[in-house]
Amino acid sequence: MPRLLYLSLTLLLLCVAAGVPDGLSAQNRDVGVNRAEMIRILGELPSAMPIREDLQKQGFSGDNLELAVAQAGSFYKDPTIAGFIADQVIAAYTDPSFEVNPQGLIWPMVARGMGHLPLVELRYYYSVEQAMINALPSRECGQAMRGTYSDKAYADAMSRVAARLETDALREFYRIEFKAAKLGATRGPVALSTATMQDVAAAIDARVEALLDEEPDAVRLRAAMQDIARANNKNACRIGRIFYEAVITLDPKIQRNGLIMLGQQ
Repeated sequence: MPRLLYLSLTLLLLCVAAGVPDGLSAQNRDVGVNRAEMIRILGELPSAMPIREDLQKQGFSGDNLELAVAQAGSFYKDPTIAGFIADQVIAAYTDPSFEVNPQGLIWPMVARGMGHLPLVELRYYYSVEQAMINALPSRECGQAMRGTYSDKAYADAMSRVAARLETDALREFYRIEFKAAKLGATRGPVALSTATMQDVAAAIDARVEALLDEEPDAVRLRAAMQDIARANNKNACRIGRIFYEAVITLDPKIQRNGLIMLGQQ
């Protein structure tokens, strides 16, 4: 699902929360009733938003367009996911200290649920994401890897690539993503021990080095890795793609933890 929708819907949902009558203060409002009303409103959002039009602007058409439209609606019509989103919106309205994740209300839930998926689904999901990153133009890819690309711009670029995926691949990608969202709505993030993360990081570093040895410009890429924030787009993009390849091709014994760490980046 294009992250652009996840990000843009955050502001819309907060506007919905702001529309709750002022007389219902945090102290006297019936949160149960408000939660039920919020879930109802969420279920109606897909039909009230120009989701189809936005996706068409990203290049979606035919079966891929229908899949993407259905995926967008499913997040707001599923009671488990909608209930979680409603809780976040209510918390943002009632608690001044509540901080909305800049990545939106849905994507962090999806990312959290990824850690609870079986390895075969994790590997498939990130293999498709890897293919999408490999299809990005070097300029956009490089900016994303350096962290100079905004979340919205990155989501926009990835959406354009997703629109061109084979329909069967997109369908399976969406199925796994939706499953992860439901898991993320009911479970916390998978916590890896410091020792485990250090072991996985060491394995990824070793795999990156092995892949770099196969690069004709290994010296230049290693130098760029020392300060990737100042690397040019071509080098930054190549380094990012090598990193993805390193995680995707890790030893199966540790690959699951490597993919979990990748999802938490």
